[in-house]
Amino acid sequence: MKIYVNKKYISLLLILVVLFSNILCLEGDNLMAIQDYQQFYDILLNRNPATGEPVVVTITNESHVVDFNNRIILNEIPSESTGVVISGKYYTKLGNILTDSNYFSVNWRTGEIVFGGDIVGETITVASYGGRGLIKGYASRQQLVDESNLYSSDNVEDFTTEITEQVNNLSFTGSEHDALVTVALVDSEGVNFGSGGTGTFLNGRLDKWEQKQLTHSADNANPHQVTRTQIGAASQIDLNITNSNVAIKADKSYVDTLIASLVSGSPKGTYATFAGLQTAFPTGDTNIYLVIADGHWYYWNGIAWTDGGVYQSTGIADKAITHSKITDDIYKSVNATKVSNKPASGVIDYLKYTFDGNGLGVSGTDAMTIIYDMLTFDTNISAYGAKIYLSNDTDNISGGVNYPAPSETIKYGEYCNYNKTREYYVPTYRYIHLLIQANVTTAQLTKYYLKNVQMKVGTEYASLVSSGLYNNTTDSVMTEVAYLDESFVTREGYIALNNYKWANKKFVTFGDSITWYDGHPFAAGHTEVGTIAKGYQSFMREELGCTVDNQGVGSLDMTEINTIIQAYDFTDIDAVTITSGANDHRKGILPGTVVAIGSTFDTTKFAGALQASIEKIINSNPDTRIFLITPIRGWYNESGTSDVPGPYNMEMMLSRDYIEVMLAIGELYGIPVCNWYDATGINDLNIHTYIGDGLSTPYYLHPTNQGYKRMADVLIPFLNNN
Repeated sequence: MKIYVNKKYISLLLILVVLFSNILCLEGDNLMAIQDYQQFYDILLNRNPATGEPVVVTITNESHVVDFNNRIILNEIPSESTGVVISGKYYTKLGNILTDSNYFSVNWRTGEIVFGGDIVGETITVASYGGRGLIKGYASRQQLVDESNLYSSDNVEDFTTEITEQVNNLSFTGSEHDALVTVALVDSEGVNFGSGGTGTFLNGRLDKWEQKQLTHSADNANPHQVTRTQIGAASQIDLNITNSNVAIKADKSYVDTLIASLVSGSPKGTYATFAGLQTAFPTGDTNIYLVIADGHWYYWNGIAWTDGGVYQSTGIADKAITHSKITDDIYKSVNATKVSNKPASGVIDYLKYTFDGNGLGVSGTDAMTIIYDMLTFDTNISAYGAKIYLSNDTDNISGGVNYPAPSETIKYGEYCNYNKTREYYVPTYRYIHLLIQANVTTAQLTKYYLKNVQMKVGTEYASLVSSGLYNNTTDSVMTEVAYLDESFVTREGYIALNNYKWANKKFVTFGDSITWYDGHPFAAGHTEVGTIAKGYQSFMREELGCTVDNQGVGSLDMTEINTIIQAYDFTDIDAVTITSGANDHRKGILPGTVVAIGSTFDTTKFAGALQASIEKIINSNPDTRIFLITPIRGWYNESGTSDVPGPYNMEMMLSRDYIEVMLAIGELYGIPVCNWYDATGINDLNIHTYIGDGLSTPYYLHPTNQGYKRMADVLIPFLNNN
């Protein structure tokens, strides 16, 4: 038989257990004794439900507060093979020196993460890691054993029965009784608990003893051991236990009622308010009661009714919170929306939020107030404005009243707070349509963020009915389009982002179609055809806070990329990335030979074209940082045909010769080289996870969005460290 008891009851009961432990060990030949033992908790591995085999589960957005040792403990044991990702911070092996708070190390056995610098008290969100299962640990337990160790139990009922029997057998009479009670009322520190009578002193001593034990437990906490309050440390109380034992003998009836009320675990009644409980039992009661107003349970401590905390608190179920439980300014607003869209030629983006004005109890003299924050790092947006339409249809905005609004200036990299009044509400129309119009550059992937979108009529908030992204040339004829609603970065996150070394710096990226794809839909033949590619530049913008000019062009090799670089103006460019190789192999562009700086370069070869590009950039703007990026691994189904001319005709994997040339050039010029070829982990076994070209395509070269994420995971730390 198992007993489930509220933790508060268990805590008080175990205190009583310790207080009685001397009695149980000293009186009678057949009495039970209470002793500590360590119980091992086995690790609970994540397992495949079908096969029972251990599996690694991806865990995302797990938040922790950094403790005084500059560390956090993951909820599960992490898998080293999948790693731990913390946005803006970089992993280093355990034992390496952590230079600052941007670096962390992981103990893969315990899930402990230690940071450099001093970030005690900060909240850290672990973006993702592979969880193997629950962390194992020991727990300090109590068990009841007889003198010969032939019987043992850790059942709460057995503890209660044994204590009750022993109390029933205790007795003192006459002057001995009075003397011992007098001694028991004063503890070893001279504190007198006797002023409220024999019933009061026990509660006072219990409260003091419990507080000391909780303090002792907190001071000696071990994050890898799941320990209960150190009940077995009875020696900490020295003379107190002896005194308490004597006093308990003097007040057996109080112990009986206390044990009975706590172990039962059920309220004996409910009261609407705490005042109602006090009125019903002004001098106390031996039971516990539930107060509906706050959901807390209360018990009589001998002097007054005492709050025992939330009764049987549980987690909030998904979708269980109703509007009546949330303040208007929360549930009647949009928390955050991130929009990614590439409009067709000549159209305008509209984010439409529809609010319900029904039942607000307002008149035609109440003005409508639009409130929201807008943020963008994207220079494709030149201005934005907000319009209001009133209608009696949730979708159709025509047929009502139109309140146009002027355009607002964009402030890049910080929130533009919008809080303006637009005319008066017309009660004959039910729905309020808010159109946030963004003027964007044609045929560019545009990203912008909105937060805390609200509509007030007078002093009342209107309830949000729906939201969506539309575009067209006019307000009245709008077409709904898909938009990307991703995890939103907080205001605080962007403030931190602006402190990064690359914040607001200008990058330009040169390369082939793998570079060009960012913000464009995948083409026919790709497994994600039609899906917008989130290339490595998107991650650069989001995680580095920089702007990126994408100069990638499909099908180009390094000799053709050099032509683009020679014509580019690098006057105000902070950094450049150059990558190539896949088309060079396929077209038969020879790797060539690396020659001395300042030489005449053979730009028909890979090496010569790359060196010429580097020297063009340096000569144009010596302050521009240059980063070389090797190609990822690529495969060719057309090997052995005329489609792959040159020396690599029979090689099915992109030749390593191009990687070696790039590494050598980087060493020659002192330019960092990011090695995607070796560091992304893309190989023959996972090729169709990270490369999206279909089986009918004569090559496997273009990443999936998951592949781009792998590439960014390598590139972002590389750029931050160089």
